Amino acid sequence: MSINYLLPNRISAEDFRLSALNWLTEGDYTPNDIFEKLISAHDIIFVPVYFYRVEYAGYCSASLGYQRQEYYYDWDNFNKRQIRKSRIVIDWQPYSQPVRGETTTLVYAGAGLDENIISFIENMGWAAGELMNLDESLIDKVENLCVLTKEEAWRQKGCEKIRNDVVSITRSQLPSGYVRNLNVNVDFEIKSFFAVAAPFWIYAYKYCGNPYYIILDANSPERISGIRPVNQIRRVIVTTIRSVGWSLGLALIIKWTNSVEDITKDLPAFLIWAGVALMIILFVAALIEGLVKYVKDKSKRRRESLLKQNEQSLKRSTHT
Repeated sequence: MSINYLLPNRISAEDFRLSALNWLTEGDYTPNDIFEKLISAHDIIFVPVYFYRVEYAGYCSASLGYQRQEYYYDWDNFNKRQIRKSRIVIDWQPYSQPVRGETTTLVYAGAGLDENIISFIENMGWAAGELMNLDESLIDKVENLCVLTKEEAWRQKGCEKIRNDVVSITRSQLPSGYVRNLNVNVDFEIKSFFAVAAPFWIYAYKYCGNPYYIILDANSPERISGIRPVNQIRRVIVTTIRSVGWSLGLALIIKWTNSVEDITKDLPAFLIWAGVALMIILFVAALIEGLVKYVKDKSKRRRESLLKQNEQSLKRSTHT
């Protein structure tokens, strides 16, 4: 299958490298020595993507739920009397309706990429007028990109993606938000189709011998994703702070509760106990999350400092 259109590359190699390194400074558990142990290589690749515009028609059936308020009486042990209460119940009714519309999807037409990268690629998009016709200088780069045919890509993935989209669209159009046993039965007709070569920057790197990657949409540089290594020690520290903090907070509440003679003897005593318990919970939560934020922010500031040093040394070596 030949490529019909091309999307432009809107970011230079140096800008991509900076974007990738800045992305590496993020992450709650990214190791602080990520730049010291980084072994990397980056390159731009053209990725084949099939675009399908599909019309669908059929019907759906489901059980739809509708809320109503129901009243009942319950015994109040605190006040020693029956009290009237209310609750929300849902009544279910059968429902069916015709389904008709149009939607689009993208399917990766190449081979040899990780499933997470393929998912990132297939979530791309472009604005009207961005598709460019191929010129002769680019034909050699993109002529053998497509591994799957139009029919193979549709059977393997396109049809399923469209069906999932139709189910999601149909669910959003139902007259109730409570839905169960939804069944959507539709037929598809492909109304338009073409193949696009989309540019992506890939930053493949190793940390402590393990492979990782960063991928950036060269046509929409704000779209960046990948996998960062994880500092397990920092993750354990954060988990320990939270578990120990909440254990101490719970112990404090229990100890204070035991010091109160009888919190259920009257309403004012109970309200005082509830208010103090809530204050303890809020204080413990603020203290725990403050410590967690300090640990994460300290690590991030360290990586940002190392990145600046890395960039300064690179500039000095370039000028000399």
